[in-house]
Amino acid sequence: SKTWALAAQDSKPQLLVHLFSNGGFHTWTEMLRSWEVLRSRQEPHPSLAGPLPGMADVLQGVILDSACNANIELEPCIRSQLQGMAAFLCFVAASDHDGTDAGKKAAENNGRRTMLQVLGALSPIRAHLLTAPAETIKGLSRANAKAVHELEPPVPMQFIYSRDDNIISYEGIEEYIDEVVARPNRKGHDKPQSLVFDKSKHVFHKDMHKDAYTKCMES
Repeated sequence: SKTWALAAQDSKPQLLVHLFSNGGFHTWTEMLRSWEVLRSRQEPHPSLAGPLPGMADVLQGVILDSACNANIELEPCIRSQLQGMAAFLCFVAASDHDGTDAGKKAAENNGRRTMLQVLGALSPIRAHLLTAPAETIKGLSRANAKAVHELEPPVPMQFIYSRDDNIISYEGIEEYIDEVVARPNRKGHDKPQSLVFDKSKHVFHKDMHKDAYTKCMES
C-alpha cells in the first residue's frame, strides 16, 4: 500500500504473484484472507499507507512453481520440513566464523555436516517429527485449496512442475488444476497454462531447465 500511495496518481496498481511449493501457497492463502479483511474495514488499518484496492482490480496473474497439493502424504511432508530446516541450519552454521579464510572454510564444512545430519537416516529432527500425530504434520503442510478457490480472482495462471517431484506430486497439482478450471468465476476465461518436466527437482526447475523456464516467464 505504501508503494501505491507514493505512485503517480494516474498509475494503475498491479500485482503478479510467483509462488513456490505449498509453503508459498500458504503465504498466498493468508495474503488473500488478510487482504479481504483489511479492505473491508470501515477505517483504514494504521499500518497501511492508504486504502487497499480490490484484489481483482490489481492481480495480473499467478505463477505456481511446484505447487500445490492439498492431499500431501506424511513422508513428503517430513521430507519438505527437513529440507527447509537443513538449508536454514546450514546457513547458520556456515555464517559462524571469524572472518578469516580459514574460519570461513571451517564454517562451510560445519554447515555441510549440519545439513547431512539433518537429512540423514538418523536425523534427530526426523525422529522428533515422527513423535507428532501424522495428521498434525500433514495438516501443517497441506494446501488450503478451498480458501483460495473462494478468494482468488480469475486471472491468467501458469503452473510449472515435474512428474518426478518427491515432495509435491504431479497428481496433486493436476487435481488442483482441474479444480481451478471448474471454479464458477473462471467460466469464459482461459484455462491455466502448464510447463511440465519429466525429470527435474522440487522448486529448482529454474536452475535445471533455465532456458525453458525463462522463455515461459517471458511469454
